[in-house]
Amino acid sequence: MKALIDITTMTDDACADDNGVGRFVYMMQKKLEEKRAEGRRGWNRPHGPGQWDGCAIEHLQELQREALAKGNQVAVANYAMMIWNRQHPTG
Repeated sequence: MKALIDITTMTDDACADDNGVGRFVYMMQKKLEEKRAEGRRGWNRPHGPGQWDGCAIEHLQELQREALAKGNQVAVANYAMMIWNRQHPTG
């Protein structure tokens, strides 16, 4: 990722919004990539008979609460993305 202008110095609100979202999404993707490399997977699949590698939404919610307590905003956002997609599987 190339170096970006300090977001706190941007005076164009739309530019700040776009850059803020872009930078945050980049960090979310980087964190997801790191966790996949550690063997984490299955957030998008329910846990149950015949679905051994899935994950219950309640477990994702608990992990999100733990990340929030630790102040890990990127993980909080990733868990929010996972939970939202599980609750709205067709978008």
